[in-house]
Amino acid sequence: MQNITHTEDGYELEIIVNKMFTTCGDGYWSTVAKEVFVESINMYISADEEEGCDGDLQAYFTDETWNDELGLIYTDSAFLECVHAALIAAGISTEVVEDVDYSEQGMQGDGYVSMDAYALADYVRAGMQNTVQASMEC
Repeated sequence: MQNITHTEDGYELEIIVNKMFTTCGDGYWSTVAKEVFVESINMYISADEEEGCDGDLQAYFTDETWNDELGLIYTDSAFLECVHAALIAAGISTEVVEDVDYSEQGMQGDGYVSMDAYALADYVRAGMQNTVQASMEC
């Protein structure tokens, strides 16, 4: 699968975005409508789904285009639509992308927006397991 790196304990998803996303100001924590430069979308996925420590997708943005004084991007509908579009453009199925939504407020961080993406974790895990099985059959 593209954008996936195998690690010792799982997989790292990294989608390089390097483009402007928009906010519309309808979030609970900010009324600012503006463009935000998103560098990448990243996620760690455990190889063992029973481990349960994956599902946290992070969209990293630059401090020059968004800072703490503007509030949290968290819950802004336009930003989430941009994240969905970037994931689909990276080749992730629409059905899986529809499951991606904001995580809780306490998960938001400096320089990134946190989202729950459990279906995406399952999708990556299954895709990587299929890739390994196919390479073993050759």
